[in-house]
Amino acid sequence: LTESKLTFLIDRFSAEKEDLSKFVPDAPEFPATLRGTIRGEGSLDSLYFPAAEISIGESFANLNGYVKNLQNPSDIFYDINLDALIFGQEELLAVAETRIEGQISGSKSQATTNLTARHSQRGEIRTEGSIDWESQIAVDYNFNTDSLDLGNLFDPRVQSTNLTLTGEFKSSSLD
Repeated sequence: LTESKLTFLIDRFSAEKEDLSKFVPDAPEFPATLRGTIRGEGSLDSLYFPAAEISIGESFANLNGYVKNLQNPSDIFYDINLDALIFGQEELLAVAETRIEGQISGSKSQATTNLTARHSQRGEIRTEGSIDWESQIAVDYNFNTDSLDLGNLFDPRVQSTNLTLTGEFKSSSLD
């Protein structure tokens, strides 16, 4: 094929660990079936998906983005926007009702992220940074919090906190 165009709608998909292990041998054990929907368009080389939802139990993620250079894996490029990542209470009690938004983009050699996690009663954490996957693996991240309450998460004697922090984390394989 020299030229192709496709439009797709996968209205309902589900995958068990056995299904995922065919593609990702070290896939993590999920507490429930992975389910979702995805709508998109593109060609055999580039796919754009304006809407996708993936859920496990009561937790779910809404995302959109694109993947380019699929026919040349050494030059693959992706840009995925995370509209929402919601953890259900059963899946993760410590951060139940946390909303995560952001963007992840990159290629085979590097990735950049910009993520925000918000909880209506516990506050907000924002991170942005990059990871270099080349010969010198490097990480460069900035973070800040606004009125973050970690009370009762680590020690029941700590009733509440009000953390407003700014920080940076850098490392490389040469450090």
